[in-house]
Amino acid sequence: MRILYDIFFLLFSIFYLPYFLIKRKYHRDFLQRFGIFGKDTFSSIAATRPVWLHAVSVGEMKTAETLIKDMRRMLPAKRFVISNVTKTGHDIAVRLAGGEDIVIYFPIDLSFVVRGLVRAVNPSLFIAIETEIWPNLLTELYNRNIPAVLMNGRISPRSFRNYRLIKPVMRGILAKVRLFCMRTEADAERIRRLGAAAGSIKVTGNMKFDSVLIRDEGGEARAPVEERGKWLPEPSRLIVAGSTHRGEDAKILESYRALKKDFSDLRLLIAPRHIERVGEIEALAGRLGFKPVRISEVEKRCASAKSNPADYGDSPVFILDSMGRLKSFYKLATIVFMGGSLIPHGGQNFIEPAAYAKPVITGSYVHNFKDMSELFAKSGAIEIVKDKNGLVSSLRKLLSSEERCKEMGERAKKVVFDNIGSTERNISLIREYL
Repeated sequence: MRILYDIFFLLFSIFYLPYFLIKRKYHRDFLQRFGIFGKDTFSSIAATRPVWLHAVSVGEMKTAETLIKDMRRMLPAKRFVISNVTKTGHDIAVRLAGGEDIVIYFPIDLSFVVRGLVRAVNPSLFIAIETEIWPNLLTELYNRNIPAVLMNGRISPRSFRNYRLIKPVMRGILAKVRLFCMRTEADAERIRRLGAAAGSIKVTGNMKFDSVLIRDEGGEARAPVEERGKWLPEPSRLIVAGSTHRGEDAKILESYRALKKDFSDLRLLIAPRHIERVGEIEALAGRLGFKPVRISEVEKRCASAKSNPADYGDSPVFILDSMGRLKSFYKLATIVFMGGSLIPHGGQNFIEPAAYAKPVITGSYVHNFKDMSELFAKSGAIEIVKDKNGLVSSLRKLLSSEERCKEMGERAKKVVFDNIGSTERNISLIREYL
């Protein structure tokens, strides 16, 4: 079976490399995806038996942030090897890593590649964030008696149906995982039905709630752009469309245009999920009659004290053109629309704006966050719309009632803080491995 699996990945790699070259995704450390590392990459860390934490991309890295910080406080001498697949996730990991930690790209799951990597890293524990099931890696860890833990585990109904087609294979793979920390009872039941031992499964909640804990920021210097009066007229209301995907921006812009007729104080900020789409959104906003303004330009003007709300006109469309700044704008928002949900993408995580007591609207394509959206909807803490018309209607109702906005935002915040604590529960379960 492993031979067939290796053949599959070798064939996959043949097509994988040209694709990345064509898409210009090649970068300095790209060869790590094929198991090629510098000979001294792990020489200083292997003897310390680090924790190897794997988080695919941005969302998983944000989920892992609190976990790493709490583990580091508990065991300050412990070092980490953090692996990612995407460049954006890798960049976050680099910022999060301590001076003696190592950040790498996760290689293709070929037996001879992962065998060498596990030997080189020599971890005391492997933690995969969310549903990361790599047969060859798990086999190698198991053979070397290194505990593997699946944390913040999720098995969607669709994934469950697919995995069931290879249930005999899945049973053997899952037997090599020491502990499954699953988000919900439904996730736990699905992983059990796929063959995981019941005694290895724990329901610990969703770590994404912990990743947005709002700490006292009073001592932190505020960025000039966070001072509304420098670029947003007072009074004004701001809609933040967060993590949008191609196919949604036109609907959001057209909704904004429809609402501007009745709410002249309204402003819009679009934050694309992929930063390379900024120019595309600029062009679209211009074609629809708006004045596109990049936040980087606003920041420059604010920093030089040359910014005046009047400079941006009556109908500007602000576009966030840098990573890691969206949180600041959620704090300034009147209403948040969460992207990836008006198209069949599956939605994006809306816990962060909810934690700031912001009313959140999302489209109906939220299958990647099904349990979360149902939890919020049940509490009246989110509005789910089917299309552009529904978005306009929902925004209009909220803009027309300050009380409705506040009430919905407070419900959202309560849901977040009622569900905090998963990270602590997970750490308590892995203490014996640390």
